[in-house]
Amino acid sequence: ANNERPAPPVFRGSDEIRDLAHAVTAMRRRLEERARLEDNVSLLTHEMKSPLAAIRGAGEILHDEISDPSLTRFTDNVIHESQRLCDLLDRLLAMARLEKLESLPARKRRVNIATLVEEWRRSRYGLLADKHLHVSVNDGTLQAEEETLTLALFNLLDNALRFANAETTLTVHVEGNALTVENIGPAIPDYALDRVTERFYSLPAPGHDKSSGLGLAMVNEIASLHGGSLALANTDNGVRSTLTIPQQEH
Repeated sequence: ANNERPAPPVFRGSDEIRDLAHAVTAMRRRLEERARLEDNVSLLTHEMKSPLAAIRGAGEILHDEISDPSLTRFTDNVIHESQRLCDLLDRLLAMARLEKLESLPARKRRVNIATLVEEWRRSRYGLLADKHLHVSVNDGTLQAEEETLTLALFNLLDNALRFANAETTLTVHVEGNALTVENIGPAIPDYALDRVTERFYSLPAPGHDKSSGLGLAMVNEIASLHGGSLALANTDNGVRSTLTIPQQEH
């Protein structure tokens, strides 16, 4: 507790007590190693954001100054890849914050899902327009911690957008304690259904870069923090994601 390195307790007597002491000491050391790793990852992630922003800024300046199409291709790549890395770092930091939470703050309230979907739609307007996608949502609310629910819904919608076929509709539906996001597109292979919520596991999407594999992992973590669950299933023509959050009784 005082940041000291205590020596393992020494017992003369029962083997069970001695075994327990060794087990507790081993557990403490493993927890310390995990905490150090998490702190180092968070520190490294923060430290990488500044140079990445500088690289992207330099790429944008060069892009404006260069007229040769063959060189412009390289500056476009610098800008694009540096933005991908920034997005990955943001997701790593968000995942680290979630994993450090033992429980959610006691400020759950009724959250209007249609309002959140509209906020997401405005922020992804260009991507939706590129694929000529529509978004459909019914009126409904969920009682949840708003910030983490927003993060979960945005990640579910981003995933649905990524794999949706062009000129189709993303459907968001709230009923009872369940929130579903459904798209029309390729099915999830059977071998991947149980793995898509693992960290860094991702499937290729036509026309897109490889994803970070953190989006659905974050949604799964948020569901767990709410005492709920996340389930993905193939439909006749796409994929349905269902986030279930137990509702408090009044």
